[in-house]
Amino acid sequence: MTDAPFAGVEAARLRAARLAAVEDRVEAELALAPAAEPLIAELRDLVAAHPLRERLHGLLMRALHGAGRRAEALAVYADARRVLAEELGTDPSAELAALHTALLRDDAAPPARLPSPLTSFVGRDGELRRVGELLGAARLVTLHGPGGAGKLVGWQWRDGVGRALAAVALILLLRVALTWVGILFGLLVPNPDTVAVVVFPLAFPLTALSNVFVAPELMPHWLGAIAAWNPLSATVAAARDLFGNPGLGGDTWPARHALELAIAWPLALIAVAAPAAVRRYRRLGR
Repeated sequence: MTDAPFAGVEAARLRAARLAAVEDRVEAELALAPAAEPLIAELRDLVAAHPLRERLHGLLMRALHGAGRRAEALAVYADARRVLAEELGTDPSAELAALHTALLRDDAAPPARLPSPLTSFVGRDGELRRVGELLGAARLVTLHGPGGAGKLVGWQWRDGVGRALAAVALILLLRVALTWVGILFGLLVPNPDTVAVVVFPLAFPLTALSNVFVAPELMPHWLGAIAAWNPLSATVAAARDLFGNPGLGGDTWPARHALELAIAWPLALIAVAAPAAVRRYRRLGR
């Protein structure tokens, strides 16, 4: 198999995967306890075998620093910088440079990628209740914290399954209407490339000038008027209301009658686009 055409590429891929796994294992060991001499010796061998691998240099620096050998850790950075400059003509990465700066200040080495768990990841009942209370009083609630802390708290509707299904039905109704509009444009233009040229200038205001991200009253006057009467804005405002979530529609007439407009707009678009598309299709088929 070593003479097979694919063998060289596959062997290189497997060697890279094995080296990455070794790095992950060493990083896990450093996260658990200070490095012992066998681990430091292993890292020195790995750095000698892969001198352009910056992650290995960083691991060795952390291991030496954790063992109280700060001067040797700084020397490893100097060697890495020299090798990278001679072989690749580049400087160390920002991550490796930040580690070097921390060692110069004699700070603790940056934490490993596998932090020790501080709390259980099972259950967020208290946090969910708190977020629900905040959402009842504010338009937007921002959750912040380090990656893996459990910020994904889930999604739920407030006012029953029936209203949630009604909101989904409004979204599907608008999708059907826009599908008919797209079919009509596709039948009117001479070739597929023209579809993008024609549809994009029409679709961009529909998505950008709406209440999906920004309340219409926060936009300039004429842009806010377009956003307030946008079919997408009506559907979004009505769906938010049916889901029981605060919206961004404002106090305009379209916002107060979002449900009626969310039904009227798609039906009007279908009433115009569907017959026109059918007639055009039949005319092209003759």
